[in-house]
Amino acid sequence: MNATIAYAGDVTLGQGLRLRRESAHLTQEELAHRTKIGIKTIRAIERGDMRKTDFETIECIARALGLNRLTIDMNFGSTTPHKGDDEV
Repeated sequence: MNATIAYAGDVTLGQGLRLRRESAHLTQEELAHRTKIGIKTIRAIERGDMRKTDFETIECIARALGLNRLTIDMNFGSTTPHKGDDEV
């Protein structure tokens, strides 16, 4: 299922994922269980603390919420590195 996100104003990737999780009626714990990602990581991403977050983690969460990479990029810009991108 591909989803379209329509948020007013400037919404960060973490905020967008939280809004999508809430609209899916999932708790952070349920999302963590579904994705096999630690609850602390889910909480950190939703707070916008993505210092230790890699592309695969964001992609896994997005897929669990019915989002794809294009949807994320269109709504939040290219906020996570694409596989194969060089780090600056």
